[in-house]
Amino acid sequence: MAAFRDDPETWSRLDFRLLQAGPVALYLKRTVLEEDLSWLSTNAYVIDRFDAAAWSSPAEALARLAVQLDFPDYFGHNLDALNDCMRDIAIPDEGGRCLVFDRFDAAAESFGDFTWNVLDIFANQSRQHMLVGRRLLVILQSDDPQLSFKPIGCSSPSWNPREWMNKDRGL
Repeated sequence: MAAFRDDPETWSRLDFRLLQAGPVALYLKRTVLEEDLSWLSTNAYVIDRFDAAAWSSPAEALARLAVQLDFPDYFGHNLDALNDCMRDIAIPDEGGRCLVFDRFDAAAESFGDFTWNVLDIFANQSRQHMLVGRRLLVILQSDDPQLSFKPIGCSSPSWNPREWMNKDRGL
Protein backbone atom coordinates (compact mmCIF):
# COMPACT_ATOMS: atom_id res chain seq x y z
CA MET A 1 0.00 0.00 0.00
CA ALA A 2 1.23 3.51 -0.71
CA ALA A 3 1.95 5.62 2.34
CA PHE A 4 -0.48 8.32 1.10
CA ARG A 5 -2.63 9.15 -1.90
CA ASP A 6 -1.85 12.21 -3.99
CA ASP A 7 -5.08 14.18 -3.60
CA PRO A 8 -6.36 17.29 -1.77
CA GLU A 9 -8.07 15.25 0.96
CA THR A 10 -4.76 13.60 1.83
CA TRP A 11 -2.86 16.88 1.78
CA SER A 12 -5.03 18.19 4.61
CA ARG A 13 -4.56 15.13 6.85
CA LEU A 14 -2.64 15.73 10.07
CA ASP A 15 -0.32 12.76 9.56
CA PHE A 16 0.53 13.89 6.04
CA ARG A 17 1.29 17.43 7.22
CA LEU A 18 3.47 16.15 10.07
CA LEU A 19 5.44 13.72 7.92
CA GLN A 20 5.79 16.27 5.15
CA ALA A 21 8.03 18.30 7.47
CA GLY A 22 9.90 15.19 8.66
CA PRO A 23 9.23 12.18 10.88
CA VAL A 24 9.84 14.04 14.18
CA ALA A 25 7.51 16.83 15.33
CA LEU A 26 7.81 19.12 18.34
CA TYR A 27 4.87 20.17 20.52
CA LEU A 28 4.80 22.67 23.35
CA LYS A 29 1.14 23.00 24.32
CA ARG A 30 -0.35 19.86 25.81
CA THR A 31 -3.83 20.81 24.59
CA VAL A 32 -2.60 20.87 21.00
CA LEU A 33 -0.77 17.59 21.53
CA GLU A 34 -3.83 15.87 23.02
CA GLU A 35 -6.06 17.06 20.16
CA ASP A 36 -3.61 15.74 17.59
CA LEU A 37 -3.16 12.44 19.41
CA SER A 38 -6.93 12.07 19.45
CA TRP A 39 -6.99 12.57 15.67
CA LEU A 40 -4.20 10.03 15.19
CA SER A 41 -5.94 7.50 17.43
CA THR A 42 -9.22 7.97 15.56
CA ASN A 43 -7.33 7.38 12.32
CA ALA A 44 -5.96 3.96 13.30
CA TYR A 45 -2.61 4.97 14.76
CA VAL A 46 -1.10 2.88 17.53
CA ILE A 47 0.24 5.37 20.06
CA ASP A 48 3.13 4.57 22.40
CA ARG A 49 3.74 7.17 25.08
CA PHE A 50 6.86 7.70 27.17
CA ASP A 51 7.73 10.10 29.99
CA ALA A 52 11.24 11.12 28.97
CA ALA A 53 11.67 13.21 32.13
CA ALA A 54 11.48 9.99 34.18
CA TRP A 55 14.55 8.50 32.52
CA SER A 56 17.47 8.43 34.93
CA SER A 57 20.01 7.34 32.30
CA PRO A 58 20.35 6.38 28.64
CA ALA A 59 20.35 2.73 29.75
CA GLU A 60 16.98 3.20 31.44
CA ALA A 61 15.61 4.96 28.36
CA LEU A 62 16.62 2.00 26.18
CA ALA A 63 15.15 -0.46 28.69
CA ARG A 64 11.81 1.36 28.74
CA LEU A 65 11.72 1.55 24.95
CA ALA A 66 12.46 -2.17 24.76
CA VAL A 67 9.63 -3.11 27.12
CA GLN A 68 6.96 -0.85 25.68
CA LEU A 69 7.85 -1.49 22.04
CA ASP A 70 8.04 -5.24 22.70
CA PHE A 71 11.60 -5.75 21.52
CA PRO A 72 12.83 -9.36 21.51
CA ASP A 73 14.68 -10.80 24.51
CA TYR A 74 17.98 -10.61 22.64
CA PHE A 75 17.78 -6.77 22.43
CA GLY A 76 21.34 -5.57 23.11
CA HIS A 77 20.44 -2.39 25.04
CA ASN A 78 22.57 -0.10 22.88
CA LEU A 79 21.93 2.26 19.96
CA ASP A 80 22.88 -0.31 17.31
CA ALA A 81 20.37 -2.75 18.79
CA LEU A 82 17.72 -0.01 18.91
CA ASN A 83 18.28 0.62 15.22
CA ASP A 84 18.00 -3.10 14.46
CA CYS A 85 14.82 -3.58 16.49
CA MET A 86 13.15 -0.48 15.04
CA ARG A 87 13.38 -2.18 11.62
CA ASP A 88 11.02 -4.87 12.88
CA ILE A 89 8.62 -2.76 14.96
CA ALA A 90 5.01 -3.61 14.22
CA ILE A 91 3.26 -0.87 12.27
CA PRO A 92 -0.33 -1.43 11.16
CA ASP A 93 -1.11 -1.28 7.45
CA GLU A 94 -3.92 1.17 8.14
CA GLY A 95 -3.02 4.31 10.05
CA GLY A 96 0.44 3.89 11.48
CA ARG A 97 2.40 4.08 14.71
CA CYS A 98 3.25 7.15 16.74
CA LEU A 99 5.92 7.33 19.44
CA VAL A 100 5.19 10.19 21.85
CA PHE A 101 7.79 11.47 24.29
CA ASP A 102 6.50 13.80 26.99
CA ARG A 103 9.04 16.25 28.48
CA PHE A 104 11.66 15.34 25.92
CA ASP A 105 13.43 18.60 26.77
CA ALA A 106 14.41 17.11 30.14
CA ALA A 107 16.00 14.06 28.50
CA ALA A 108 17.74 16.22 25.88
CA GLU A 109 19.21 18.41 28.61
CA SER A 110 20.35 15.43 30.68
CA PHE A 111 21.60 13.09 27.97
CA GLY A 112 22.63 15.37 25.08
CA ASP A 113 24.00 13.39 22.14
CA PHE A 114 22.23 10.21 23.22
CA THR A 115 18.82 11.81 22.59
CA TRP A 116 19.93 13.12 19.20
CA ASN A 117 21.15 9.65 18.25
CA VAL A 118 17.83 8.10 19.28
CA LEU A 119 15.94 10.65 17.16
CA ASP A 120 18.26 10.04 14.23
CA ILE A 121 17.55 6.31 14.43
CA PHE A 122 13.80 6.95 14.59
CA ALA A 123 13.96 9.31 11.61
CA ASN A 124 15.94 6.88 9.49
CA GLN A 125 13.69 3.97 10.40
CA SER A 126 10.60 6.07 9.64
CA ARG A 127 11.96 6.62 6.13
CA GLN A 128 12.62 2.88 5.76
CA HIS A 129 9.09 1.99 6.85
CA MET A 130 7.61 4.58 4.47
CA LEU A 131 9.27 2.71 1.59
CA VAL A 132 6.86 -0.16 2.22
CA GLY A 133 3.83 2.01 2.93
CA ARG A 134 3.99 2.10 6.73
CA ARG A 135 3.89 5.34 8.70
CA LEU A 136 6.04 5.92 11.78
CA LEU A 137 5.70 9.30 13.48
CA VAL A 138 7.67 10.60 16.44
CA ILE A 139 6.25 13.38 18.59
CA LEU A 140 8.30 15.22 21.18
CA GLN A 141 6.48 17.29 23.79
CA SER A 142 8.69 19.95 25.33
CA ASP A 143 8.12 22.42 28.13
CA ASP A 144 11.00 24.44 26.64
CA PRO A 145 9.67 26.55 23.75
CA GLN A 146 13.20 26.91 22.40
CA LEU A 147 14.07 23.20 22.22
CA SER A 148 15.89 22.50 18.98
CA PHE A 149 18.15 19.87 17.49
CA LYS A 150 20.72 19.76 14.75
CA PRO A 151 19.25 18.08 11.65
CA ILE A 152 18.19 14.47 12.12
CA GLY A 153 17.55 11.71 9.63
CA CYS A 154 20.07 13.13 7.19
CA SER A 155 21.57 10.78 4.72
CA SER A 156 24.55 11.17 2.48
CA PRO A 157 24.62 9.80 -1.02
CA SER A 158 25.73 6.19 -0.89
CA TRP A 159 27.29 3.92 -3.43
CA ASN A 160 24.91 1.66 -5.32
CA PRO A 161 24.62 -1.95 -4.12
CA ARG A 162 26.93 -3.31 -6.85
CA GLU A 163 29.70 -0.79 -6.07
CA TRP A 164 29.17 -0.45 -2.32
CA MET A 165 32.31 -2.32 -1.31
CA ASN A 166 35.63 -0.51 -1.84
CA LYS A 167 37.03 -3.44 -3.83
CA ASP A 168 34.20 -3.06 -6.35
CA ARG A 169 35.38 0.50 -7.01
CA GLY A 170 39.03 -0.49 -7.44
CA LEU A 171 40.05 0.69 -3.95
